[in-house]
Amino acid sequence: MQQDADETTQFTLTLVYRRTERWPQTMAPHGQSAERRRAAGELRDVFHGHLGVTVRGWYSTVGLRADSDTALWLLGADVAALQAVAAALRRTTFGRCCDLSWSFLGVARKPEFVGDHFAAFQRGKPPLRWLCLYPFVRTPEWYLLPQEERGRILRAHGEMGRAFEDIQTNNVQAFGLGDWEWLLAFECERPERFTALIRQLRTAEARRWTKEEVPFILARRVEAVEEALEELG
Repeated sequence: MQQDADETTQFTLTLVYRRTERWPQTMAPHGQSAERRRAAGELRDVFHGHLGVTVRGWYSTVGLRADSDTALWLLGADVAALQAVAAALRRTTFGRCCDLSWSFLGVARKPEFVGDHFAAFQRGKPPLRWLCLYPFVRTPEWYLLPQEERGRILRAHGEMGRAFEDIQTNNVQAFGLGDWEWLLAFECERPERFTALIRQLRTAEARRWTKEEVPFILARRVEAVEEALEELG
């Protein structure tokens, strides 16, 4: 069911980690499965102990970026609660053996121009297999355009994306929360669809006012935390 962001504030935090050499050193050569089960249990205990924070998904980024191996997408109504989870993760075996490469914090708010453009997670849509996450920043000139003009441009931009019905969109604001202004997370079942969509959107008029949009994080959702840990090697 669609939520009104004026009534329910929801934050999204995506943590992207890179495995360090402490991980293979910690996993006992003759007991890796047992060590992984113990590490997974620690992670489950973290989330059982922090009510109000939900996991949208665990993801593998192994081989897809040089600076990351796994990612965790969290949702919650309180930034302090999300921060408490991030702190608790640092005290686990996983946290001691991985470095945090990227952290993306955003807030889902009521759309400014396109009335039905709520994030997929706000509308109760389940997560899909693949995630393409990237932040972006508009040029200063964009915000100096008349509001009616910005609305027209964004509605046209949205219409271009409607042809990709198999892709779920999660567009949240990050003003004042980090280095970026917006965070965009696409979800779908086939990663090549991200290429088709983003290439199509390169021709949108709104592109004139894009200043920055890196890094791009491509990640595959895993069904259980044990699988995410196993892929760390």
